[in-house]
Amino acid sequence: MEQQQYGEQNDQTKPPLLCDQDIITLCKTFYDIHVERVKQLNSYDDRNFIVHISNGDKFVLKITNSHDSEQPGLLDGQNDMILFLSSQNFNVPCPIKNINGDYLARIQLPLNNNPTINSAKTFAIRLFVYVEGIILYNVSIDRQLLIDCGKYLAQINLALEKFDNKVIRTRKFFWSLANVPKLYDYLSYIKNPSHNELVSNCVKDFEQIILSSFDSMKQSYLHGDFNEQNIIVRKINNAYRIYGLIDFGDIFYGPLIFDIAIFIAYVMLLDTDFDSILDAPKFVLNGYCSLIPLDNHDIYKILICARARLSQSLTLGAYTHSFQPDNEYLLTTAKKGWTILERLCSFDDVQKQLIEHWMDGANTSTKQ
Repeated sequence: MEQQQYGEQNDQTKPPLLCDQDIITLCKTFYDIHVERVKQLNSYDDRNFIVHISNGDKFVLKITNSHDSEQPGLLDGQNDMILFLSSQNFNVPCPIKNINGDYLARIQLPLNNNPTINSAKTFAIRLFVYVEGIILYNVSIDRQLLIDCGKYLAQINLALEKFDNKVIRTRKFFWSLANVPKLYDYLSYIKNPSHNELVSNCVKDFEQIILSSFDSMKQSYLHGDFNEQNIIVRKINNAYRIYGLIDFGDIFYGPLIFDIAIFIAYVMLLDTDFDSILDAPKFVLNGYCSLIPLDNHDIYKILICARARLSQSLTLGAYTHSFQPDNEYLLTTAKKGWTILERLCSFDDVQKQLIEHWMDGANTSTKQ
């Protein structure tokens, strides 16, 4: 969501009220397809549905929150990036043209079922190819899978060096890491005083270390939400390996290290047989640095950004949950996030050793 969304009332990001029959009707009206079954997927502010049709094919119908739906050129820019990556042989959910020959349509939908309240908002609807596979969150994580993910992200980052879109280049939005200092406005939603202080310290570090050198960092187009919910894997020779990438709602232009930092933040929340803080990021960096070299200064900044991302996810998850109390997906990070963030920040006294340990993964990749 765009930066001006901070502090506003949340009707703009409140999802529309829809039932399965509504989805069936929308698919028939705009795409002339007959849907037999509907399954809703997890989401923060949008609404995503897998739709099954009679011949066995599956698609994803996405209804974007009203705020993003009203931003000129934003969804077109998302579609452009997806189609570009598809042209570079990445498995991504390509948009499908509707009966009018367009990749999206905008319609009015209600926010509640009270007929006495006029709560209709404008929402964009798009239909996407379904990327068949399993999300990373639902499989057993091994060392090679994390190496593969790191390398895949680097491949995405390198491919996007050839992409350009004026709207995405100037996008400022809610979940951008560049907006981490805005978390000060949302600390009241963190009820635990020690957690509140933890986030505040992470934000201060981000301001002093990242924002102070922001303009000197290499900038790039970014996926913005490369995580275990958006990475698609398939089993090959009895082992899960990365297959594709979904959800391009958070794409933006910013420091290149943001993408790998965001992934490392979420990797530390996964259940693995190895240490989530010491080793999981190390394996990711092993794969990433096989294509995009990083040095100790980069690793240090990635650490600060990863802590900031965890702070962001925990804080904004609690904030959004305050007006979407039935959406438990918003609290996914909180299940392990506070424990991980506390432990990650406890490394302050031995931060150099942690960075060098992660750097071992980067150095290993250059020797392969």
